[in-house]
Amino acid sequence: MCCGTGCCLCCSCRSFSSAGVRIAYFLMFAMMMCIAWIMRSDGVQSSLTTQSNWPHWIFSISCNSSPNVDEEACIGLFASYRIVLGYIFFSAIMCAMTLGSSRRGDMRGSIHSSWWPVKILVLLVLSFVAFFLDDDTVSNFYWAAFVLSLIYIVFQILMFIGTAYRSSDSVVDSFEDGGSCRRFFTYALALILFIAIIAITVVMFIFFTKESGCDFNKFFISINLVLFLVAAVTSLIPKVQEANPSSNILPVLLIGLFQTYLCWAGIASRPDYDECTSVSSSLKAQTPSIVVGMILLFIVAWWFVVNSVRNDDQTPWNEVFVADGQEEAAKDEDNEYNFSLFHVFFILAACYGLMVLSSWNKFEEKTIGSDSGYVLSQSNAAFWANVIMSWLVWLTLEWSLVAPACCPDRFDSVI
Repeated sequence: MCCGTGCCLCCSCRSFSSAGVRIAYFLMFAMMMCIAWIMRSDGVQSSLTTQSNWPHWIFSISCNSSPNVDEEACIGLFASYRIVLGYIFFSAIMCAMTLGSSRRGDMRGSIHSSWWPVKILVLLVLSFVAFFLDDDTVSNFYWAAFVLSLIYIVFQILMFIGTAYRSSDSVVDSFEDGGSCRRFFTYALALILFIAIIAITVVMFIFFTKESGCDFNKFFISINLVLFLVAAVTSLIPKVQEANPSSNILPVLLIGLFQTYLCWAGIASRPDYDECTSVSSSLKAQTPSIVVGMILLFIVAWWFVVNSVRNDDQTPWNEVFVADGQEEAAKDEDNEYNFSLFHVFFILAACYGLMVLSSWNKFEEKTIGSDSGYVLSQSNAAFWANVIMSWLVWLTLEWSLVAPACCPDRFDSVI
């Protein structure tokens, strides 16, 4: 299905249905984020560094080349920034051009749902043009991406909690109605999630702390584990389960895993990293959190694409193209979702992806010896943002567990 959609992005074949249009935009987003990710690979970074030192090279990226500075990582991240900026410019243009569209057949709806070869060309051109932006402009975009990423994380938190409860209900129903195999699967899933949380916590203690000192890291890793255990115990209290039938250990484990990931990302972005890490390079230690973060990014983006419609009469997912002879009728149908907000989501997702790819590191202009230029610098703001967001995950989860028991009158119609 996705392969057929991808092929039709570059040609004027059959018209996409509403589902096909959303899949097409997801593929464009995934393509650009993967290209930006590739820019962070060792081979590409080395090639970009070599080319940037050529006297007649058309792109100028001024990173500090002192011996103790990772010039290649700096240049690779600048390239990733420019790729993502091109995509953000494209999504912003699409957001503005589809504002107020009510039908697929109107001019703004047509721009959103068709003209694929033109849109792909515009996207590629914008990403190419972004390489001509000066380094100061690109580096200053960090704070805009930082703020927009926090907004995205709030959305991600709400999505994870809602999805965790729904998934848990489905698993529990299967557990109650099924045989021994389904019960084994339920227990195995819970055990795997619990082991994953404990394993990540142990890894953080091993790589981000030392026997003496590093009390700051030890405190935040420990408090994250304690908060998770509090939520787990809360979900098993009989009064809580009676007031909220969806309360069980599975959603706590699912959300606890995300909470632990945020703590991990925060600890890895601390400026005094080298004093407490046992890994040779802070950038190498950040690689696992980048991989996990990008996987989560694609999962959430796909979830949004699937669930972005606002009614139950959405186009079936096996109907990627408009049926033969139904093109004119499809143009007169009301939009199943808000086109502009759809593009706003992908702007936020792209900013978050940029933060993940950079491990929340920022560019800082420094003069070291006789050489001046940008270096990658870890940020206290990034650390606190991730840690506070992990606490917000726990607080939202804890409230969702105890609120029906504390305020039953308000939740009788919801539960």
